[in-house]
Amino acid sequence: MQRHKKSAAKIATAGVSKLDNFFSTLQQSSQQIPHQSAKELADKLKQLEKDQEQEGFELALEDIKKLIADKSLILQVKTRLQLVMQYINLRLSGLKRMEASKTLAISIGKGDYQARLIRSWTKNFIIHRQIPVSMHGKHQKVKSLLGDEDIHQMITEYLWSIGCNVTVSGFKAFIEQEVFPSVGIEKKKTISDNTARAWLKHFGWEFHVEKKRCLL
Repeated sequence: MQRHKKSAAKIATAGVSKLDNFFSTLQQSSQQIPHQSAKELADKLKQLEKDQEQEGFELALEDIKKLIADKSLILQVKTRLQLVMQYINLRLSGLKRMEASKTLAISIGKGDYQARLIRSWTKNFIIHRQIPVSMHGKHQKVKSLLGDEDIHQMITEYLWSIGCNVTVSGFKAFIEQEVFPSVGIEKKKTISDNTARAWLKHFGWEFHVEKKRCLL
């Protein structure tokens, strides 16, 4: 009787190790499949973004060529459109945004700020089909820029994307490097910390350092 029990137990447990191996292999496979699928999905999304960007560039080039052919176009706008067209061609040739804009800026004897302007003009043209006209000689006060609807929207979107991580230095950099070029301020312009704080307060951002939090 005891011998029969041992034999039955041996038979019952004979396939346990194989089953353990099977489920272990199955678990490993199930862990690998999502990883591979996620990578494939990321690659596809990346390619889609690249294709959409290329399509946007090509459509912009078509419109720029038509605008440049217009003899009534003022010289300043025509010059900027030509720079945008050259920048887009460099991007389509494979250069990254920073490399393309800096290469173009250097070719006309300019530096980093001009490169930033070119990127800003290109972005503005692709989205709005507009090129900002220089404010040189117009003496528009920085404060009055807050009344511009597009700039107001631009700053609002930036602040909400940053949330409570907003800093005075970071906000200043955004205004000087993104906002000013977008409205045609060609010469590098800065704002003071106090002005930056005043603008932030205008948009509803108040800082309480002692509590390490911000109120919106």
